Amino acid sequence: MASNSQPTSTDFTQLPSKDFGGSQIGRAALAVAIRELKSGAKEIGGNNCGLWVKKYLDGLAPEGSSWCAGFISYCFANSGFSMRFDYTVSARDLLNQFRNKGWCYNPNEKLAPEPGDIVVWRRTKPNSWQGHAGIVHHFHDGKLYTIEGNRSPKVDGFMYSYKGIKNILGLGRVPDIG
Repeated sequence: MASNSQPTSTDFTQLPSKDFGGSQIGRAALAVAIRELKSGAKEIGGNNCGLWVKKYLDGLAPEGSSWCAGFISYCFANSGFSMRFDYTVSARDLLNQFRNKGWCYNPNEKLAPEPGDIVVWRRTKPNSWQGHAGIVHHFHDGKLYTIEGNRSPKVDGFMYSYKGIKNILGLGRVPDIG
């Protein structure tokens, strides 16, 4: 996982301006992420435990499991749009689904991250099953702002120097239909 995040004074409780871009479904999923952040979503009673964690895992994994990808899946499933990918609690599965649909891009491509895009990092070895996922809040002046579950014990916002992101596996964007 990326270790070069820095504290930020960005207001993650507000949807970024449409000037930052983003697909309609991605921005709607981001709005759900913001709602969860504002509601104080967090682990309760131990690592990877509690009502919010169970909600994000959606019965696909037992309480105590990593919940970052479940959080992303939850946001898209509750966006008011057809999800267009399978609900998953695995960051690598999430990325693979996006790759299979042709929705992925790499940080070294000319495509800039937009609100509602997903970002997936590796946590250990490149070929490991382990990963971590977040949803892009916005991208500005070489900085990537994300909302993530399970990066800390709560849903929270983070900022990364985009060129300095380590261990990134890829980014993805759910395109609008039609």
